[in-house]
Amino acid sequence: MRAFPATPEGFVFTGPEGGPIVYTSFMDGSWRKAVKKAGLPRGTGPHALRHAYASMLIAGGESVKVVSERLGHIDAAMTLNVYSHLFPDSEDRTRKAIDAAFQDHADSVRTEVAK
Repeated sequence: MRAFPATPEGFVFTGPEGGPIVYTSFMDGSWRKAVKKAGLPRGTGPHALRHAYASMLIAGGESVKVVSERLGHIDAAMTLNVYSHLFPDSEDRTRKAIDAAFQDHADSVRTEVAK
């Protein structure tokens, strides 16, 4: 971002004459060629990048609030509506929490018995 700062209008990426990128020009002029060259399935759209980014944030343990902010969603509910299937299931988290608590307890009991 230091090397290529946003324009005064706030655009990070601009069209050939400046200003916003026109979707159809971008898709026809750059995106589809890049998808083909990368060997990605035909029809792979820019939303795939957003989905991959969101997936990586979620897998990395980021909260729904952080993911929502990074994606520019209006609120966390919007993020959950789209990406809830990617967040760890609360059943998994609660099971791990209880297992860890009992493991710690079992370790302390074994230590006391051994004394």
